[in-house]
Amino acid sequence: MKFKAAPVIFLLILVLSSLPADSAEVSVIYRFDAPYIKDAANGFSHIIFPNTIQAAKPGEPSIPYRKAQILLPPGQIVIDVRIEKRDWKKLNKRLRLHPRQNPIPGKLYSKNQGGFICKSSSYQIDRWIYPPISDFSTHYLRGHPIATGSFCPVGF
Repeated sequence: MKFKAAPVIFLLILVLSSLPADSAEVSVIYRFDAPYIKDAANGFSHIIFPNTIQAAKPGEPSIPYRKAQILLPPGQIVIDVRIEKRDWKKLNKRLRLHPRQNPIPGKLYSKNQGGFICKSSSYQIDRWIYPPISDFSTHYLRGHPIATGSFCPVGF
């Protein structure tokens, strides 16, 4: 798989209050340092960005996600989120991302339990997959609205 990484991601959140005339748009810029590639067993790799976590469904490629918590103007809520990626860098390597495994507590693990999970159908895709974005929602802390969600700086 060929990958592109976004060192700069513009996160634009359209917010709307109860009155349509009192809407606002909030723009937030996230910058990412260059990723580094960490080799794993069996020919797999991890793409590591600072301040991200690796996540996926078990057996599917594990990709980095970054959380976003954005303070909104008083009385506003999240309606729509648009992400603009700029300055994408194409990695000149073909990588197989390590598949996410089921979490198993260390003391309860036995050799007969679980096993390596790899969904081969997730690795046989021949089209570009855009980076996923979670649903953003509005939460409140002491009456202040906060937009929360996550996004991924990697496409493959």
